[in-house]
Amino acid sequence: MKSIFAIISLVWCSIAYAQEAQSYADFSKTFQCPENLTTEQDQKNALQEFLTWAQKKYPDLTIAKVVELRTKLLKEHHCDNTLENIQESSQGVQAQNSKRRYQCLKNNYSLYFSIVEKEKCQSIPLEAGWKNFLTVEKFMVDINPSKIVREKDGAKIWARFYLAQSFSGGSFKYNYIQSVTKYFCQTKQQLLIQGTYRLNGAVQYERLSNESVMEEIEPGSIAELLLNYVCK
Repeated sequence: MKSIFAIISLVWCSIAYAQEAQSYADFSKTFQCPENLTTEQDQKNALQEFLTWAQKKYPDLTIAKVVELRTKLLKEHHCDNTLENIQESSQGVQAQNSKRRYQCLKNNYSLYFSIVEKEKCQSIPLEAGWKNFLTVEKFMVDINPSKIVREKDGAKIWARFYLAQSFSGGSFKYNYIQSVTKYFCQTKQQLLIQGTYRLNGAVQYERLSNESVMEEIEPGSIAELLLNYVCK
């Protein structure tokens, strides 16, 4: 059975290593404003191309760096409509409870996550003590900073993974995992100590420490982001 990190890495890393990285100046020459692209698919392809380039150009890429690069490109190319939409979304989030996230329904009845309330969305509030670490369309990650246990060779962290679509664990399916994982800062490895797998709230499987194996952390994966967070 694949670990949660392997599953999410398939989503996260599929964008990362398609080509050699260009310089920022060269990439900027071919960048187009999202509002100038004619179809939604063209916009998605352009965003994927940007993320692919950013992952190759900056091996230690963080979410903050992605936002910085994206905003810089949009401003340089005077993408005023997109920048205005971003500002409106930001203001909308600030006006709401910042601890609220949403699970939403597309027209094709598939689910996705959002930090902005839209039609066909329901709130997923954060519990006390928990912090949203990452929200993208296909998955969402919460962590509990107060429960981080720092050790000589790394740190343990409690995390919750919400998946927009269910995945198969072999004999069961799941769309939520609560885990305790140790990250080894020097060797860049991870050990899943405990994991509870649920499907629509019902427990499907309990993964205990005696089932765990040491795993190498893949560059560009969500596990690497969590490693960088606990080892900073």
